Amino acid sequence: LGFFFGKSWSLLEHYIKGAGLALLGAGAVAFIIYLIIRRRKKNRQAMAADKL
Repeated sequence: LGFFFGKSWSLLEHYIKGAGLALLGAGAVAFIIYLIIRRRKKNRQAMAADKL
């Protein structure tokens, strides 16, 4: 990285910041989807137990 961005450290810093924010957002979305799926599974199991 130093070879390509040696003269343009601010550009490298800009790309790293953007990539970090994108990864943080993707992680947050994945965690929310995980929670929703887990909650739906619990609700289905509870409804199935109520029918018995």
